[in-house]
Amino acid sequence: MKKTESVLVHSVRGQSRAASVLAVYLMRKYRWSLLKTLEFLNSRRPELEIRGTFIQQLQDYEQRLVKQQPSFGQLSTSWQEFGLAKAPGAPQEMLQEEVVLRNTFMNAKMGPIV
Repeated sequence: MKKTESVLVHSVRGQSRAASVLAVYLMRKYRWSLLKTLEFLNSRRPELEIRGTFIQQLQDYEQRLVKQQPSFGQLSTSWQEFGLAKAPGAPQEMLQEEVVLRNTFMNAKMGPIV
């Protein structure tokens, strides 16, 4: 990851376990809420079917992140804001990564150019 190379996260169907691992990563790294994270993942892979038990665990994790305030900071819930912008001392390259992810999400919502 330091070399900005891709990382493959995979499970048998790539729908529940792998998506849950990615959700935790995105929530932690970019300070995103669970809903914002799931919106992003679903925009990249619409056939996601995360099991209810995993969703519950992700909700519990989100609550733990919220309780870590003020050391962790408030979670970003909107695509109009950046989670890392609220984080004191967040590295500029991480903020740039979040901008790329936001633009990826927004472009996916716009659909193909006709």
